[in-house]
Amino acid sequence: MPLFPIWDFVTYCDFSFLKGRKDDLMKIRLKENYGDFIGSDSSFTYFKGKEVVDRLGHGSRDSSFFFEKTKDYCGSVTENCFFKVKETGEDIGVGSRDSVFIVNKYCYDFNEDYSRSNNRPWDCIFKTPNKMVLEKFLSGIPQGNRIIFMKGKEEEIVRDYAQS
Repeated sequence: MPLFPIWDFVTYCDFSFLKGRKDDLMKIRLKENYGDFIGSDSSFTYFKGKEVVDRLGHGSRDSSFFFEKTKDYCGSVTENCFFKVKETGEDIGVGSRDSVFIVNKYCYDFNEDYSRSNNRPWDCIFKTPNKMVLEKFLSGIPQGNRIIFMKGKEEEIVRDYAQS
């Protein structure tokens, strides 16, 4: 009998360090809920799933993530990534650059050190159709990022990169 049954390996696998190609993304569809760091340090990947605990896509480049729910630090330290999550916890996009975040529900206020220079997102786009999330974005996301309110099929730039 193997040391670990196959389902234990799959349960604890975090799908990190995956590398697709620019012309052929590696596509991963997760059918169950998983733990931390799903898709971390991956590049040219496409992830779709239900729920992860912390740090979805941490350190990834040129990748896309579509999840129903994440907890904390979704999309931290990413570059040129796309995140669409229905619900997320605190400090989305910490240390990220040139990434897009679409969020329907944001559960917490931003941590006080979120806007410090080494933690803050730069040149990112934050979108939401939810007015409560929009208010949290406006109060917590630092300058240098675009905030967009989604009204059906229309999008309104509420704060642009250089505006305060």
